[in-house]
Amino acid sequence: MNNYPGPSPQGFQGYGPNGGPSKTAPQAGNTGYTPVEYGSDGSSFWGNLLDYQNRPTPVFCRLVDSLFFLMDQNADQHRGTQHIEPTKYLWLWLRLGVLNENQIAAVDLGDLQNFYDLGSIPYVMVDIGTTGGKQVPVLDRRGFLHLCVYEARASPEDTHKHWTKVLATFGLVDPQTQQPFPLPLPRASFPMYADAGLVFGYKRFWSTFITNVIIRSRTNAYAGVGAAGLGTSSFMQQYQASQAATQAQTAQILQNYQAQQRRASLVGGAVKLAGNLLNGGLGGGFGGGLGGGTGFGF
Repeated sequence: MNNYPGPSPQGFQGYGPNGGPSKTAPQAGNTGYTPVEYGSDGSSFWGNLLDYQNRPTPVFCRLVDSLFFLMDQNADQHRGTQHIEPTKYLWLWLRLGVLNENQIAAVDLGDLQNFYDLGSIPYVMVDIGTTGGKQVPVLDRRGFLHLCVYEARASPEDTHKHWTKVLATFGLVDPQTQQPFPLPLPRASFPMYADAGLVFGYKRFWSTFITNVIIRSRTNAYAGVGAAGLGTSSFMQQYQASQAATQAQTAQILQNYQAQQRRASLVGGAVKLAGNLLNGGLGGGFGGGLGGGTGFGF
């Protein structure tokens, strides 16, 4: 049974099926009215999501499992494999609105294995049948949990923004209680500061990744490559084929940019946008869905 609602969580309290106030909604003048408590932050449920040894608490494990099940059961490709293949990140980012379709078409997940190695995340290399025989890294539940813990340690601020958006978008259900996870998710449930031993490599990876996607998406649009958008369902095959076929053309276009001083502006704008995305949208990464989700989301 699918316990996850659609893009708009169902069952908003106090509203009838036609959008108007229900007969049971608290109204001004009703007896028994109680003002909402500003200080009710859900901390009694959430607590700390990492313990003093940076290991996930049971609540965090259940939260991560809930997102894992959602992605595995609803993604466009490789549905129900009980693993997270690279294409499932594309599905998540598109649903969260952190990447548009043109940016999705410009994503190159070739560095995903390096990212997993950077975070000491356990994975296996598998031929998933849509990458021309090339093996790609995939995660099981344990690997996905390691990924989410790594992101929470390396970028706790952005990871908190990501999980808040995921909960608000999908209304994730606790696998143990079958009840929706409560909102808001307190910032204090994540580490106060990023792990000094992890943050530099993590931010450097995402800054490079985002900048490259922006440059490729704009280059493709300028060249007329991918202007129609590549569908997420066939992204891996189409993008790899078009990448090889247009390599020489793209190189020529980049030379034209340099000659016309357009590339300098492009790179400068991409770096600036990458910084904005890291600060408010991308930092949460793969399990974190690229952080707060304002434009991009790995």
